[in-house]
Amino acid sequence: MINNVLNTDGFYFCTDFDLTHTLQRLANTSPDFQEMSLLERADQRFVWNGNLLRELAGQPELHRFALPVIHGFIVMKPCRINGKIFEWILISRRSCFRAGVRYYVRGIDSEGHAANFVETEQIVLYEGAKASFVQTRGSMPFYWSQRPNLKYKPKPVISKTMNHMDGFQRHFDSQLLIYGKQTVLNLVNQKGSEKPLEEEFAKMSSAIAFQFLHSLTIQMGVLNVGQRIEEQAEFEKVYKNAWADNANACAVQYAGTGALKTDFTRTGKRTRWGLLMDGWNSMIRYYKNNFSDGFRQDAIDLFLGNFAVDESEGPTPLRIKKDWKFLTLPIVMLVAFSMCIVSLLLAGDTWTETLAYVMFWGSASAITATVILFNGQDFVDAPKLVHKEKMD
Repeated sequence: MINNVLNTDGFYFCTDFDLTHTLQRLANTSPDFQEMSLLERADQRFVWNGNLLRELAGQPELHRFALPVIHGFIVMKPCRINGKIFEWILISRRSCFRAGVRYYVRGIDSEGHAANFVETEQIVLYEGAKASFVQTRGSMPFYWSQRPNLKYKPKPVISKTMNHMDGFQRHFDSQLLIYGKQTVLNLVNQKGSEKPLEEEFAKMSSAIAFQFLHSLTIQMGVLNVGQRIEEQAEFEKVYKNAWADNANACAVQYAGTGALKTDFTRTGKRTRWGLLMDGWNSMIRYYKNNFSDGFRQDAIDLFLGNFAVDESEGPTPLRIKKDWKFLTLPIVMLVAFSMCIVSLLLAGDTWTETLAYVMFWGSASAITATVILFNGQDFVDAPKLVHKEKMD
């Protein structure tokens, strides 16, 4: 299980720079903070090996060997605009609080931590000057779930018992404390199955007086006044490809495949190859979300220390006896479907006899498939350690 986590791309560490903090946060720290070891001053939200380093925290003489590891994506590119060379860096840090796979971890926890929270920072280095722009993303900050159930897109379920406003307030209090004034973008679909999420977010946000960002642009001398990035074709290509690579890396880490529609990010238009890859990735996601993500979620929880192994707890919780439906119904459906195909290929003496066989076995297949879908959550690979409840 540990190897399952470690074999996922996107783990980074640095021996002489604090990857867990943004340049903005580091610029506002004291000299004493700068003298601390990387382990002592690390932002614990992004230290993915924090559980493994816990025993070393109380031994200062070992701190120089204890390097915080982040999970996400980093790219550094030398770029040129108007003949001026600068370094452009993109860093995405995945939070280890409420981390997990696509469908098994949604919403927030009691501390206001949003599921699959990512802090992304763009850095520009030019002739000794430094500029940093930070943005974050996370799951809708209230209590909801979207457990796999064999359907292509499970219906989101909003909790009817939890105090949504309390969690929502905790989340944005933390955001304002860490990042200051912000611009909040709601990217949830305003129709279809996601409409209730959009409505709940609108209701929550209307009850809180949001403070929005008043942006300040500092002229660094790279772009002339009034110039547009679109006029710099070479840099625009680097910029778009880096963001598409970032989307792919983060999507693989939580959804199991690369991101969808990255062809549009790279080129500004949909392509046939992009549509083909989206179809392929969607099929892979469906399989992983339903039949392997429970194991992945347990592996993440074990690695992060969300589940502590107790030698005296008895039998392993990873071994759960399956209900009779788990094996019986798929076998019945497979046999019925096979007989339906055989009836079509080996026609009877009359067409009415053939039709009767096809209708019987076809109906048996359809009825069995309906029963399986109705009990979909009994057939998926669900987590068995921390996120095992059907509504978390």
